[in-house]
Amino acid sequence: MDLKKFLEITYRTGDGAFAVDRHPPIVFWNSGAEQTLGCPHEGPVGEQCFKITQGMTEDGQANCFLGCPNLSCSISDNLVRG
Repeated sequence: MDLKKFLEITYRTGDGAFAVDRHPPIVFWNSGAEQTLGCPHEGPVGEQCFKITQGMTEDGQANCFLGCPNLSCSISDNLVRG
């Protein structure tokens, strides 16, 4: 499946999805992410993911930050788990 077809399918899913590139601005944000995180579709594209998602662990610690493990795995083409 080519990237364009994949993004078309992902855009239409009800699940929240977004993608970052290696720098790490957001390059894709679907309507599910808009509904889940409350950011309009066009708003987060070009922004750094950790500034938009502001993810926290169950005990209130930030887990979204520049160089976080998920982003590091993604940049190095490793599988992101969890």
